[in-house]
Formats: sequence, C-alpha cells, structure tokens
Amino acid sequence: MSERKQRVERLRNRQGGGWGTASTMYFHAVELVFRESAKAVADDPTKTSRWVYAGLPVLMAGVEAFLIEHQHLLKDSSSIQTLAGVEPLRDVLKLYPFTEELQQDLEALIEIRNQIVHPSSVPFGKPEWP
Repeated sequence: MSERKQRVERLRNRQGGGWGTASTMYFHAVELVFRESAKAVADDPTKTSRWVYAGLPVLMAGVEAFLIEHQHLLKDSSSIQTLAGVEPLRDVLKLYPFTEELQQDLEALIEIRNQIVHPSSVPFGKPEWP
C-alpha cells in the first residue's frame, strides 16, 4: 500500500502511529520567518519584506496539521466524514464556526498559498492576484 493510502487509512480510522510533524513545529517556523521579516523592515517603515511569502505556505501547513490533530483527538462517534489531511482544506474549514471575516481571510490565504506553491501563468494582460 502506498504511503498516501496508509496515511488516509490512519486518518479515516483515527488510528495512532507516528506523525512526522506537529502543528507546533510549523507555527514555530512561521514565527521565526515573520520575526526575520519584521527585522528586515524595522529601520524603514516604507520598506516591505519578501520574507512573508516564505511563511504563508508553512502557516497553512500548520493550520492543516492542527486540524488533523484536533480531529484525531475527537475519538468519539462524531462520524466526521470531511477529514483534514484527506479532504481539501476549504471543505474542512467549513466544519468550524468561523466569523465571516475570518472565513474570507482563510479563503484568501489558501489562494495566496496556492499561487506561491503552484504559480499559474497569466495568459495575457496583468495578473490579478489576491
């Protein structure tokens, strides 16, 4: 069985086992990157830092890892079918009662993350990224 299939089975059946990463590892890495970003522009408030772009995909990975951990802890009979790490993150986030503003921010963050990790070429004209 492939590693992906094994992982999906573990998540669907809420089985234990070793996980290669934890959400705290991702969030700590994001903290370090954002700290470097702040240092890069500390002396000139008109400057912008590109360090932020390195942190956004890792931030989303941390969110997904946290949701996997949260759902894994729900060892009840909730029968959640939309599982983090298996289903698209957008679908998983719909399970949680976020404010509309936070939901929109998360949607934008997912789209930005997707453009960073898998940039799409612009067929013509100027890009209109979020």
